[in-house]
Amino acid sequence: MSNYSKIIEEDCSHIIKRVGSSLDYLKNKSLLITGANGFLCSYFVDVINQWNKSLEPSNRCFVHAMDNFSSSKKTRLKHLINENEIKFYNTDVSKSVNINDVDYIIHGASIASPSIYRIYPLETLDANVSGTRNVLKLAVLKKVTNVVIMSSSEVYGDPDNNNIPTNEQFNGNVSCEGPRACYDESKRIAETLAYVYKTKYKLAVNTIRPFNVFGPGQNLDDKRLVPDCIKSVLNNSDIEIFSDGKSTRSFCYVSDAVSAILLLLLKQPEEFLAFNVGNDEIEITMKELADLVLKVGKRVIKSNTNKVIFKKSFDVHYNTDSPKRRSPDLSRIKSTITWNPIVSLEKGIERTIKSYL
Repeated sequence: MSNYSKIIEEDCSHIIKRVGSSLDYLKNKSLLITGANGFLCSYFVDVINQWNKSLEPSNRCFVHAMDNFSSSKKTRLKHLINENEIKFYNTDVSKSVNINDVDYIIHGASIASPSIYRIYPLETLDANVSGTRNVLKLAVLKKVTNVVIMSSSEVYGDPDNNNIPTNEQFNGNVSCEGPRACYDESKRIAETLAYVYKTKYKLAVNTIRPFNVFGPGQNLDDKRLVPDCIKSVLNNSDIEIFSDGKSTRSFCYVSDAVSAILLLLLKQPEEFLAFNVGNDEIEITMKELADLVLKVGKRVIKSNTNKVIFKKSFDVHYNTDSPKRRSPDLSRIKSTITWNPIVSLEKGIERTIKSYL
């Protein structure tokens, strides 16, 4: 069974409209997407496939969709398996990346869920460091037009209140030791690699720092709060929070994030820059988020889920080094492209719940 839904199809139409004529740069070009079956990158595959349908076959963009399925589900893009303009590769980018023809690259292969990367720290390091270097080497070899490296807002670690909202000039307050270090520090190294390839080889590359992107297609078992809450609502069970619920995040609906990333991919970078991508409208506590999912769930599916309860996680490192606050300063991206987040948190939660029905 595919994890594709009518909601995702609507999101893709909305993204195509927002990105607009910039998509024309992809006509008769090829795009490599690593981590293609993951939550965020699968949207890129769906968007390009839907956009291709509006074009003559000779103008369509060919997509190389690469994944090793270490933390993603093979069913997510099952509905595209017979498309002529998409080739799927079961490949570990940390070992090698070999594509004959490629014009643009979105490198998103990584293990992003804390509960999973703490189990596989070496694999996480390999994907973010060796995988990124392999992708950048390919980009230089094939003289690609532009590369986007998916980094993370986790490169900021736990900013003090003077650096909230956080802009790209903040160098981060990150520990090189501890259960989250394998992800946080390897994403920082990935950005350094991108910078080196930009300066040494004149490669057109930028990095993206997403802030808590959520939406349809996200694995309900990946132990992050939004899918955890939605899973509870769908199962008519109480929402469990394994913390004091006081830490805050700013959540961004996936169609807003994908629109921004595509616009950056299709804009030739004049200098190496990292870009925050997120939603700067609301910073909300984990308890408030759970209450909001509860409220929307009761409205959308008449859920009988009663309450939010606090529990202690069996994972002793569940909250170790977890940032107390996370909120983006979006000044840089808003001054670079014509874009701003437009889907409210409540609307995004509603669409996400509906997509699983």
